[in-house]
Amino acid sequence: MANPSSSKVMASFQRGLLLPGLLALILVALCGGCGPRDPVQEVRELQEQGRFADSLDPLRALLEERPDDPELHFLYGSALRRTGQASLSLWSLRKASRQPGWEVPAGLELAASAYQSQNFPTAVKEAGRVLEIEPDNTQALRLRAEAQLADRTDLDRALADFDSLLKDDPDNVDLRVSRATALLMMKRVDEAEAALDELEQLAATSHLGDETRAAYCVARGTFAKEKGDMAKAEEQYGACLDEFPTDETVAKEAIVFFDGTGRPERSTELLRNLVEKKPDAVELRDVLARRLVAAGDVAGAEAVLRAGTELEPPALAAFAWRALADHFIAQGENDKAVAALKRAIDLDEDPSQQLLLAYADLLVAAGQYDRALTVAKDLEQESFRDLVEARVLFERHQPQQAIERFEAALRTWPDNAAARYYTARAAEQLGDFDRAIEEYRESIRAGAQYTDAGLRLAQLYEAQGSYRLALGAASHHAQAHGESADTRLYELRLRTRTGEARRAREILKQLRHPATWPRALAFVSDTAAERQGPEAGVKVVRGDKNIDLTRPADVDALRALVRHLLDAGRFDEALAAADAAIAAHDEVAAFHQLRGQVLERRGDAADEARAAYERAVALDPDAAGALAGLASLAAAQGDVDAAVALYERASAADPSDPAPARAAAELLAGAGRSEQAEHELDALLWQHPYDAPAARRLAELLSADGKAGPRTEELLRRAKRFGGGAEASAQGEGSSPSAGG
Repeated sequence: MANPSSSKVMASFQRGLLLPGLLALILVALCGGCGPRDPVQEVRELQEQGRFADSLDPLRALLEERPDDPELHFLYGSALRRTGQASLSLWSLRKASRQPGWEVPAGLELAASAYQSQNFPTAVKEAGRVLEIEPDNTQALRLRAEAQLADRTDLDRALADFDSLLKDDPDNVDLRVSRATALLMMKRVDEAEAALDELEQLAATSHLGDETRAAYCVARGTFAKEKGDMAKAEEQYGACLDEFPTDETVAKEAIVFFDGTGRPERSTELLRNLVEKKPDAVELRDVLARRLVAAGDVAGAEAVLRAGTELEPPALAAFAWRALADHFIAQGENDKAVAALKRAIDLDEDPSQQLLLAYADLLVAAGQYDRALTVAKDLEQESFRDLVEARVLFERHQPQQAIERFEAALRTWPDNAAARYYTARAAEQLGDFDRAIEEYRESIRAGAQYTDAGLRLAQLYEAQGSYRLALGAASHHAQAHGESADTRLYELRLRTRTGEARRAREILKQLRHPATWPRALAFVSDTAAERQGPEAGVKVVRGDKNIDLTRPADVDALRALVRHLLDAGRFDEALAAADAAIAAHDEVAAFHQLRGQVLERRGDAADEARAAYERAVALDPDAAGALAGLASLAAAQGDVDAAVALYERASAADPSDPAPARAAAELLAGAGRSEQAEHELDALLWQHPYDAPAARRLAELLSADGKAGPRTEELLRRAKRFGGGAEASAQGEGSSPSAGG
């Protein structure tokens, strides 16, 4: 259950009420003896008046002169938090809180900023540091308790904190709701019921607002759910929806309930009704759109968001345009996203610097580099300009210059996860993989949820054979981005490499779902074939009774079967399997691609193979395997240009597969076109910097062309690093997980 009172706590933080009067007292105490023209005093006065945004530029200038001044960092972090930039405030507030005399005021601000940016572990840690100094500090106690509740960690201590707070404020309904929530999370149902009864008595004698009454109502529903009385829970949630039809907390809790009971369509309909009743609830509109996308209704999601762009006042429409931009980004339509975000900016009388930075970054993602640099010129903060310029340099394949600009940005914004991430990416291009590892780690520490640094670090470790380190990095990624079929399959691969058969079998059980099992079974069969030969892989696939090899959803299992049959030389059986699938579903491109693959491997029916591949491409122009197959046939006929063009189309259709680009480079090299081959391999290594065969081949070509030097030395070191290590040599020691679980 989401904490019903957390929204109130967050709201008070955002209004700057966490430290009522404390900030002013500190400022007054520190300004004794200051002259009226003291620039720090002027900043203090601006903040006393609540003009935090106006204090930012003077503070940046002062920090350039005095980069280690704790008061300036405290003031700067406070201003950032109160202007909606909590995540940016963490570094300055942490720096201030580590200085004598600033541990408490800066520590409280730091904990509040961490909570506001939903970095709950940091909020807990920093509030705890304050409590070590001032054990009775109620602000720190409340922060720690609410952060633990939001993070669902150390609930015993959270409960103790709430009990302590309630001793001094026994009639605080918000605290009582939070305490009851903690008891429910801890499965102490009887005590939670008693706490709710006390709340009911308090409600009967107090004049509670609708928001608090609604929170109490859903708490009753959650209580029934935790007791396992689903009928009672549904009845209670229904009563709450009837009494508070436009309350967002009630709607959100009801949605969680219906999703949890396997009725997501009921949740979506509830959300749709709420949006109709509250058309200006733009955040709920965004949630509805995301649910529609997840259900496959992309057009419906866009329609919901576009309706929001017509709202008044302009601020609501601007939010909807920003949400629409996010929608287009998720769909890979960056140009449309750029246009949507530009509309949001045009509707904003005073767009924030962060919004303009996001716009510039989106322009870079859309390949509109010159426009991005133009926007960057209008950014007030130098670190923002540095970030945009660095991104453009990176995308223009100038990694050394990009690193220099990223380093400039990191001097004033060292906790920027994206800057750390792209510094790592640029370091990879220079062959400095040790630095890349450190920068990826720093990016994860700064915010694993903002990038895929965890995944890329895992892939780097995996490529060099450090599978246990890869598991740790992949875990960070999964925690930050949520568990998915992809993350579980990746963990399965790594657990198998480390020989952890028991854990691998547990993951396989989790993947026993029609949507994920074909991919999992394919992996198990590949592992069996790798260790025991192709016949073992065939046996695994054919032995699974839950797979229908003619069903489109099970195509991954069919691919694995055909692969193993071909490796075993059983061409007729492989062709029969592909033909059976085509007979059942002639419209599936992948089935025709498999038929072409079998005929090509058999070697006596090139025309039939070509026809099968062409049929696949006609059905799906981005059928990467079929495009690569056509390229291979063209190469066999000596048509180098046609083959290279087809290989490049295959690479564009599936950027995750380096094989087509490698084949194109080899074809070009064999035709004496070494410069083109080098260009092809350079492009491949930009996308796949850990590709040892490509690095080795490029080094060979450069040396043969008389271009030996530091570049070739780096490529050879790279090839050696990612050609396997001591841990990689032990990968076959573990036992293979059983498909039968």
